[in-house]
Amino acid sequence: MVFRFGKASFAVGISLALADTTIDKKSFVSPTEFSPHGGAFPIRVRGCGIVACATVSGLPQEEDHALVTYCLEQFINSNR
Repeated sequence: MVFRFGKASFAVGISLALADTTIDKKSFVSPTEFSPHGGAFPIRVRGCGIVACATVSGLPQEEDHALVTYCLEQFINSNR
């Protein structure tokens, strides 16, 4: 999701829900290969773009997203 759409999987899922559509109808990709649920978050490097993806799975999707963003925030703040 992150590398294909350039944003967090949770953001993709919310966008689809707001548009009242599905990933296969909007983007013509298989929902078994691209899951628009929370937990995958892009890692960007200024001037380079997305270089990695942090992923958390096993909790409800909102909690997956919250956990990955919290951990990334803690990592960024610890390196300042």
